[in-house]
Amino acid sequence: MSRNSVLNVGNAPDSSLTVASLALGGDDFPKGFYLRTVGDQQWLRGYRCTEAHRFSPNDHFIFLAAS
Repeated sequence: MSRNSVLNVGNAPDSSLTVASLALGGDDFPKGFYLRTVGDQQWLRGYRCTEAHRFSPNDHFIFLAAS
């Protein structure tokens, strides 16, 4: 549950889960997604970043193990 609805430019939103995935396409496609709940509303939001982007040690990630 997010404490606020503010989106943080360059950082994961408050209390979000970051979904790590393979690249979905070219530069115009999201590189991954954030999941979070604000109030009673659930959100899925795509993000883009360069390969040089450093995630915060406080970010929470979800990974899917390849079978």
